[in-house]
Amino acid sequence: PDEKIYINYIIQKILTDEEIEKTRTLLEECLKSYHYLEKTQVECDEVKVNIEEKATFITIKRDMKTFSHGELRLINTLINEEFGELLIMDTDKIPMIDSTMLAQMDLIDTMFASLKINPVVEKMIGIREAGRVIVFNK
Repeated sequence: PDEKIYINYIIQKILTDEEIEKTRTLLEECLKSYHYLEKTQVECDEVKVNIEEKATFITIKRDMKTFSHGELRLINTLINEEFGELLIMDTDKIPMIDSTMLAQMDLIDTMFASLKINPVVEKMIGIREAGRVIVFNK
């Protein structure tokens, strides 16, 4: 199956062409390094940065088969370090890592592994809201 995952970020700023290229290069190079170090053969790894209205959208497209929670953490860290307060996200502060957060990370890893074994036929959308991720069938 041709399963893909899309990770989207919205930045409350219109980036210049130079900032767009810098962001795309940073993400692409870091992901290439991550895949090299993890010895991952990636089928799909695409980074797009688009301007829409008064915001910049960053979309990362990956194949579900090789995507991991570690890669998601890397992407989140890079985006947060680069844009911080400019990111549009839910208003609740993300809590520090505690035993509940560790259990949630283990659950996410288990769900990724499950999806790799038994792919979902329908399209799904996940939205982070009030500290939780809500998944909808599309």
